[in-house]
Amino acid sequence: MKKQVETTTIDNLIPDTHNANAGTQRGAGMMERSISECGLARSIVIDKNNKIIAGNKTTETAAALGIEHVIVVETDGSALVAVKRRDIDIDSEQGRRLAYFDNRTNQVDLDWQLDQLNFDRELLDGIFTDAELDALMKNDIDEPEQDDTDLKIKLVFSGDDAVMVRDALAKHGGTVKDLVLDLCESYVVE
Repeated sequence: MKKQVETTTIDNLIPDTHNANAGTQRGAGMMERSISECGLARSIVIDKNNKIIAGNKTTETAAALGIEHVIVVETDGSALVAVKRRDIDIDSEQGRRLAYFDNRTNQVDLDWQLDQLNFDRELLDGIFTDAELDALMKNDIDEPEQDDTDLKIKLVFSGDDAVMVRDALAKHGGTVKDLVLDLCESYVVE
């Protein structure tokens, strides 16, 4: 019987040069904080040639943090592979934070590379609807080039932050645009 678990080093893993997710700066920072604070938890997926199928950003971040050791579990996809963290209890603060880090990092670290999605469009049946792909492509195409005079910024506040912003607007007495311009002018360095 062939050995199902082996070890290697992170430099033996080959990144996916056609990864459709470029990631985001915020996601990279969140992943770095998650790994630094809670350690690694989610596994990655590599093909039979050690090329990364899923987990390119995790591998990049782990390598940047100096993690070298990799445990490889060989499978044909017919069994669920579970990573058991013997040092964490889900009901602990660290366990709960890890769960939130995992979900939130996946959410904020997604930046679709539309040229790659378009190239792989025939492979995406059942992953995206045609309407979803069309909307992604339309948003990319229809975004006008913006120069410094045509910049749109959307700010969303909730909870205590929303109350603080509302109170600041009321105290300022002007429009949101006026307040933002006043704030920006106070940060101009000449």
